[in-house]
Amino acid sequence: MIIRGRTWEFDDSAYRNPGVVYDIGCLHWEWREPFLGKKMVIGADPNEETMPDGALLVRAAVLPYSGSVTMRGKGLGALCSDSASPYKLPEGYAVSSPEMKAGEPYEVPAVTWAELTTMYGPACFVKVNIEGAEIPLLMTAHQPMAPQLCVAFHQRGASCSQDNWPQAEAIQFTLAYLATWYRIERTELPHSAPDKWYRMMLK
Repeated sequence: MIIRGRTWEFDDSAYRNPGVVYDIGCLHWEWREPFLGKKMVIGADPNEETMPDGALLVRAAVLPYSGSVTMRGKGLGALCSDSASPYKLPEGYAVSSPEMKAGEPYEVPAVTWAELTTMYGPACFVKVNIEGAEIPLLMTAHQPMAPQLCVAFHQRGASCSQDNWPQAEAIQFTLAYLATWYRIERTELPHSAPDKWYRMMLK
């Protein structure tokens, strides 16, 4: 059965499968809500500072490599970037929102998916929303990552031209690769534009 909220959607098999919930890109912790009291949630985000009850924060970017990565911006507009490249403000956000904060490059820790699961155990469910870095993570992590994934793909286009966001062809290639393990369904979340969300269930 599909469980839906304003900012999340998943199959309720996540409750029955063993393991923990990984919220990769846990800024604001919106995906913790449906699992409160049912599952432990491990959130990873280099810009989140809070750690609510029933969750554990890993303040790092989840990438194909460990160590550190250069970022610019805050909130949902934070980008992994070359410090020599000019910073481009994200589009579509209010001027006063944290997503619009630019500033100087800064370093954040980076961990791999393998390191996370070694520390905290296997996953029953993984949500990925990491502002354009989802393809490198999905293509380098050992698959299947979990019985169920919910992934936001951030496509570069006319209205969203972030330089680190992938082209449509890269997204389609990644989905074809993941179809080896998962049944994949496009899903719509009310807040998701221009993100493209997909729910993936083990075959």
